[in-house]
Amino acid sequence: MANEIRVGDTVRSFDFESHDVEGSRACYVEGRVTAITEHDDNGNPWGCPRYRIEVTRCVFGGEPRERHAAVVFPPVNGTPTLMGDVCNSVERIAASFPGTEA
Repeated sequence: MANEIRVGDTVRSFDFESHDVEGSRACYVEGRVTAITEHDDNGNPWGCPRYRIEVTRCVFGGEPRERHAAVVFPPVNGTPTLMGDVCNSVERIAASFPGTEA
């Protein structure tokens, strides 16, 4: 996978189909991947692998938000959806280790 996400990477996870980073359609969180898991922090199963992202920045409708979730769990890229597509909402913006950029 050209944009393989690893634990330790800094990522941007988009809320909707749009991957805009500016303007009214920009809706995303940024943060560091701390795990790839199939359970939430309370041990409840998700049913598919998900990134655990500790959020450092949140943008909604193109505007930064001060109040936001501390942690989000988007599905791992490539996970099949119920509608026959695949998830692809997380992009790496900084690699965890120099030289591992895709």
